Amino acid sequence: MLNGQKIVEILEETGGDLGDIKLKFQKKYIHVKRLTPTQSEIDLKSSVLFALCNPEYIRNIFKPVVKLGIPIVTYNGVFIVDGHHRWSQAYIFNRNCKMNAINFDGEDSPIVMFRAIQGDI
Repeated sequence: MLNGQKIVEILEETGGDLGDIKLKFQKKYIHVKRLTPTQSEIDLKSSVLFALCNPEYIRNIFKPVVKLGIPIVTYNGVFIVDGHHRWSQAYIFNRNCKMNAINFDGEDSPIVMFRAIQGDI
């Protein structure tokens, strides 16, 4: 199970752009329509088909708080750094919902955080 502390440990062990930066994180619920993707391409067809082919997702996706597997990872409460497909599923079907997220706060750019997370997970 991916959690905030595990991500911090991965980043500290691998060094790189965020290896020497102390990151604060918390688990929270974030409105999907407030989030901005950092990944340049998201296969929306796959997102929609996956949701439609998995009844447990469909039952969950229309709730006010959506939990689609592990939490998405966000940065500064705005930028998605991991979980773009889960976010796009929620956004397409229920853009007024909140999603469970592990949110990191920091001063680096969201692209630096995205690259660090994607390179290490």
